[in-house]
Formats: sequence, structure tokens, C-alpha cells
Amino acid sequence: MTLFVNFGLYPAARKIKQEISSFETTPADSPARKQFRALHGISMILNLILLADGTVLIVIGGNGKSKLRKIGGDAFAPN
Repeated sequence: MTLFVNFGLYPAARKIKQEISSFETTPADSPARKQFRALHGISMILNLILLADGTVLIVIGGNGKSKLRKIGGDAFAPN
């Protein structure tokens, strides 16, 4: 998902944004603004999914107990 956002969605949104001289003067019903609005909406949804996913991983994995034990130097092994 992150690869799609970074290499697909963001470049497309950046290209469309360059076509819009000003969001204040460009009519709301212009095709470029509609495209940008759609891509921005997709971006927001995907970012919320990534945020929720990360939060869930922190909650699941962050119970305070390490599942690894130190076995010497910088090496760790499962308990």
C-alpha cells in the first residue's frame, strides 16, 4: 500500500496540482480540481488505514513484555 501511495498516487496528485494555477481562482467544477479532490480523498483514506494498522501493531506488540531475551552482545533469541 505504501508503495502505491508513494510511487503512484503522490506523483499523479503532484502532476494534477501543477495544472491548477490557484485553488482560489480555479472553479470547483474544473476537471483538474475534481481529479485532485478524488486523489486527495483516496490518499486520506489510505493514510488513515496505515495509521490504524500501525496503532493496532503497537497495541498488540506493546504489552511491555519482550518476547526476546538477550544472549550476548547485540544478539537476541526467542524466550
